[in-house]
Amino acid sequence: MGMPRAIETQKVVEARKAFFFQSSEAYMKNKIEIFVKNVEYLKLKHSMSDYKMGDFIFMQTGISIYKTNAIGFLINAKRISIEKLLFHAKAVGISFDVDPIELISTDIEYSDSRSFLKKFWK
Repeated sequence: MGMPRAIETQKVVEARKAFFFQSSEAYMKNKIEIFVKNVEYLKLKHSMSDYKMGDFIFMQTGISIYKTNAIGFLINAKRISIEKLLFHAKAVGISFDVDPIELISTDIEYSDSRSFLKKFWK
């Protein structure tokens, strides 16, 4: 490049960081989309609205944010972080006896139809 070695090294490190953050953002976006799709499937399967599902999760877990908010509001894909995603996956997993990792990584509708959906309480 024609720059001093220290500056070249710094540019390479900055490029690696940028690539890492871009790839992790795409990965998280995929996990959020899968989770939202799975929550929608659970709502349809159990004939629940956003508020009924929130009340159900509150009754199962005792977490008060679900009593006052619709589940769709809580898992808004534009403002959810990894910590919130995992928190909601655990709460939904406990409530519906589904492994939280399944909720964020696979299509549970397919797994459920084939009867190999991993349970939370095993």
